[in-house]
Amino acid sequence: MAGRASSPKRVNGKRAKRPASATRNRRPNSRTEAFRLLKIISRALEPDVRSQIDRTLAQFAHPAIRFDHVVTRRAGQRRFLDLHMHMPASWTLGRAAALRSDVEQALMSEVPGLRASIQLLPSDVEAHFNDPVDPQL
Repeated sequence: MAGRASSPKRVNGKRAKRPASATRNRRPNSRTEAFRLLKIISRALEPDVRSQIDRTLAQFAHPAIRFDHVVTRRAGQRRFLDLHMHMPASWTLGRAAALRSDVEQALMSEVPGLRASIQLLPSDVEAHFNDPVDPQL
């Protein structure tokens, strides 16, 4: 039949194995390869940088504000920070966004090459239900 893909070769009714060189030279799955490379090049920030971050967050200490789920990593020369900032649900969006901007600017000024991403959450909401609350500040 023309145009039909050929079936794998069979030997004694069984599918023939590929030679080892054929499997070794196969193109890797790009998603798997990307995750493998990310593990190699990403690592947590140095303890002294993490201390700088903690000191900067402490400047914004207030009974109504809480920081948790602080995650840091470094990839090459870039530094990344993700965290949750909890505040009263009664705050206006403008007030919450202004504070987040102030915190981000303070963090990025204190730590060169840092890219901070802050998720705003009401005080009574936990984004990770099974995680214990971080006793950060």
